[in-house]
Amino acid sequence: MTRHSLSNNALTGHIHSELGLLSNMTTLFISYKALTAPIPSELGLLTLITHISLADNSLTGPIPSELGLMNALA
Repeated sequence: MTRHSLSNNALTGHIHSELGLLSNMTTLFISYKALTAPIPSELGLLTLITHISLADNSLTGPIPSELGLMNALA
């Protein structure tokens, strides 16, 4: 899987850290949800990501420094 969009649906809860295991992912959109809790640092393992959106959620805490490993971001 290289693209994953969960935008504009009724998901609630938190972002699962297991998403970081999808190492070939290049696009991740998890916008317009009722997601809470911190951004998992494991998302930093997605080093091929070129586009990511976590907009319009209720995420808490700091942005994990591990997201700096996403060197391919556009």
